Amino acid sequence: MDADHEPELFSAARVNLGCLGVVSEITFSCIEAFDIEEQLELVDCDTALADLDHTVRANEYCKLWWLPYTDKIQVYTFNRTTRPRGGFGFTGLMDRSGLSGILFTGLMGLGRAVPSVISFLNNTIQKIHFHPRRRVDRSDRVLKVSSGIPIHQETEYAIPIEHAAEAIDRTRQMVLKADYRVNFPMEVRFVAADDIPMSPASGRDSCYIGAYVASLKWAPAYFAEFEELMRDYQGRPHWGKSFTRSGQELRDLYPAYEAFDLLRQTCDPYGLFRNSFVDRVFPDHSGN
Repeated sequence: MDADHEPELFSAARVNLGCLGVVSEITFSCIEAFDIEEQLELVDCDTALADLDHTVRANEYCKLWWLPYTDKIQVYTFNRTTRPRGGFGFTGLMDRSGLSGILFTGLMGLGRAVPSVISFLNNTIQKIHFHPRRRVDRSDRVLKVSSGIPIHQETEYAIPIEHAAEAIDRTRQMVLKADYRVNFPMEVRFVAADDIPMSPASGRDSCYIGAYVASLKWAPAYFAEFEELMRDYQGRPHWGKSFTRSGQELRDLYPAYEAFDLLRQTCDPYGLFRNSFVDRVFPDHSGN
């Protein structure tokens, strides 16, 4: 199977949700290795959101972190470069060694045990660990998830990029007013539109907003309120994280939903790949 011989199946299989069959072999198209310059700035929340459109479009890669109850957003930008590698500093060495993750895990545990200190902890972490910096390194060392991330709960939604600043601000205000305590950074990232039928970025440049919390106690209320907010922006859930959208709601969010469902039935006529997840996303209305 490839894009020339079975284009519909090939396109759908790129986000196949585990229900189109078994993928036994993949051929990757790769590019030459390159270096990335990462720049971190701490920007006042209102300023960061006002400048967001320019920041996203002026850089190859961009992400935001907001430590709840702080007044600044950590703005990360990434661009290819031929400059000499360097600029790691003490913070960079802690990240590369895994010590940051160990320390972060301990602080998350303290926040769960004593919720009243979460605001103080987040502000202290930002002042000590996150400060303006530049560094240059191999792309695979920069564009990656740091090691040692503590166990936590996640939900994440992709919305049209034009609503990003408003939705981020509303999520921030929601957290500040809530009874629950959020002890994990809110992460925001940006993805170009694609043509994959069941991709959350299908057909639209997207902003992914992640609501994360390291607490089973607070996750249900936080996620429920966040998911309700994402309805206002036709938010599509990240398939690998917590969400409660029904099959009918997903049908309304994905123009190619029905075509994908028909393809799924063609590829799996006996329902061998059905499971509780597939039953929720693609309900069987036949009564079988």
